[in-house]
Amino acid sequence: MRRRADQIIDAGVQLHVEATTLMYIELGKDLMLLKFLDLVELARRLSAQDLRTLVERTRRYGCAESAYYALYHARLLYPADVPAGWVETFAWVDPEVIEVYGVLDNDARRWERSFAERFFDSGRWRSLTAHSTVPGPRAVV
Repeated sequence: MRRRADQIIDAGVQLHVEATTLMYIELGKDLMLLKFLDLVELARRLSAQDLRTLVERTRRYGCAESAYYALYHARLLYPADVPAGWVETFAWVDPEVIEVYGVLDNDARRWERSFAERFFDSGRWRSLTAHSTVPGPRAVV
């Protein structure tokens, strides 16, 4: 059975990749409530030991930025379920990571709109000035 920390890492990395990769943004699959809810459901059962394990493993695996990104935004949506202290355990992570997208596309940019503005705008992809060059589902249409 996988440990809860590993499940949160898996969900957090996937959420971060999809929320910040141009292809997902263009497809409108970047900021989906269900992805955050999945993460929060895992986090609701997180013990103090699980949190220590989570922090240690994200350091070892080099994915602390993703965990920080995911927990930071999950806290915005579900503040009662993601304590501020959990986000603060990643204090060494550059906080700019929450505002950057396009890194995996080798075209890092900073959001000009807030998370809330983007989250509730189903046409948020229209404001992109960069476009994915990654082949994907759009390539066959």
